[in-house]
Amino acid sequence: MPEYYDKLKEFGSVLKSECRSVWAEECLMIAICGVYADFEIYKVQNADPHILCTKSLVFWTEYLKRVRDVEQYYGLKKDAGAVDRDGVDIEKVHLELYGEVWPIFGKETLEGIKAIIHKRLKNNNLSHELFKDKDVIDFGCGGGRFSFVANELGAKKVLGIDFNEKNVDSANKWVKEDGLSGISFRVGTVYDCGEPDESYDVAISNGVFHIIKDPQAAYNECVRVLKDGGRLFLYVEARGGIINELQSTIVENIGHLPQRRALEILKLLGFTDNSIINLTDFFFAFYEYVSAEEIYNRLKRAGFAHIEELKAKGMDYDHGYYQRKNDSYSEHKYGEGQLRLVVTKGMSKEKRT
Repeated sequence: MPEYYDKLKEFGSVLKSECRSVWAEECLMIAICGVYADFEIYKVQNADPHILCTKSLVFWTEYLKRVRDVEQYYGLKKDAGAVDRDGVDIEKVHLELYGEVWPIFGKETLEGIKAIIHKRLKNNNLSHELFKDKDVIDFGCGGGRFSFVANELGAKKVLGIDFNEKNVDSANKWVKEDGLSGISFRVGTVYDCGEPDESYDVAISNGVFHIIKDPQAAYNECVRVLKDGGRLFLYVEARGGIINELQSTIVENIGHLPQRRALEILKLLGFTDNSIINLTDFFFAFYEYVSAEEIYNRLKRAGFAHIEELKAKGMDYDHGYYQRKNDSYSEHKYGEGQLRLVVTKGMSKEKRT
């Protein structure tokens, strides 16, 4: 295991090296996609992932060293679009990142992502029970994928909130094109959504609260707008596991590669839209990895009284409860993994007395 961490550190160092030409940028994206794919593949094998992943890190580190040597030997021109991410405002980075990603993809991509959400809900017997005839608010809705699913599952009203105007415009465009009713999107933040107290039955936060500055304030806002007994569907990342370690290493060391350029390269390499969404998030988003206990404590401090983790299998690539309980190397592979929770708001002290 010590060798694994040494190689992970060396890989990060090489990522941060002076590869700046257009050709080298493309090679760098191939390398990080390659090591990411290796780590995902090794997760499903019944073996200690550190041994296999160490071999992958050695291979791709040597590959990038050769890229650097070729670049220097031929004097390839540097790219002027480098970005310095030291001391960066993470929410500004995410505003730009998700504003680049979601609006450029079409309806076919949206339908594919919605199908994944439908499958997860169905496997956990939540397809109709959670949303039917409910008023629903989606915090950090992005391109609106979960909001559209709630609408399809019979929600009375759905409001998607996102801090990026491009995302909101593209989601509202799809509403108009499909002639949908009972669903709308507007610009807002997870800290102050601008909705009245106790006005919603269900809130959604799907992969948002681990990429913001103040998760506790966001949980508090969810409780504020939920009625007593209202529920929050929450997906958030907890700490640990080889994938999280790799993600942190990549994010911390490829700030010199502009996000838009990364999108162009991934398209050039032939990745599907859905893969590009996942990879750009993995390569550029600053995740906050904290313990599951801390996440549960934040929810309780906000005023949630009951927390239930979804236990059924979702997708093969998930790192959730099912994978953690059915793999002898789960701690190494997933850490505390992805938490998909349904949490219920308790009654306020004033109403109990």
